[in-house]
Amino acid sequence: MGPWRWRATPAGRLAGLLSAGVVLAACAQPTAQHPTPKAAATAQPRCQATPGHRGDSSPGMGPIAAGRVALGPGMALTPSPNLVASTRGEPLEISGVVYDQRCRPLAGSRIELWQANANGAYGPPQGTGEIRCCYLQGAVETDAGGRYVVDTIKPGSYMGPPTVPGHIHFWVSHPGEQSLSIELNFGNNPSVPADAGPVVPLRASGSGLQATFDIVL
Repeated sequence: MGPWRWRATPAGRLAGLLSAGVVLAACAQPTAQHPTPKAAATAQPRCQATPGHRGDSSPGMGPIAAGRVALGPGMALTPSPNLVASTRGEPLEISGVVYDQRCRPLAGSRIELWQANANGAYGPPQGTGEIRCCYLQGAVETDAGGRYVVDTIKPGSYMGPPTVPGHIHFWVSHPGEQSLSIELNFGNNPSVPADAGPVVPLRASGSGLQATFDIVL
């Protein structure tokens, strides 16, 4: 007789197939899905505050224009040909946006401005040795996008001593924010000190000079 061999009956073969199917099914079970780590919350954007002095009261530079203002003589100055001549100079347009420190435009911000004229004079002298302000002043309120435009002339250096480079004074306020007083200086002027406040470049345009100055309260 040859070697003994086990022969499965039909019922045995069926039981074996079922058993193998259970094993294969167990092996084919999908692996557990690990939860995806929750993405870290996006950091809120931050805008660096514009340097200047905070908390000053309004200097009272006249009626407020909407969106755009042309600087001119203050209401206290008597109109005259000499007064008109004192406001002439190289045209300068300054535009920008006022933001809060979360980089949101601030509609309805109030900006008051004053500056020296092309000869470096703020206003006509009085008998006391003081001046009457100002040849060039005004106020503007930012539009719905926080934007403003100022039409003026390039200021001359203020005759000291010492000589102070031409600059423009800004006083900026918005409800819920501290007011900010700024002296805006202009680039390409070697007499501007290294520790001066904001300095922006001037660029030539078809009608004069232009500058962009965004402000963060």
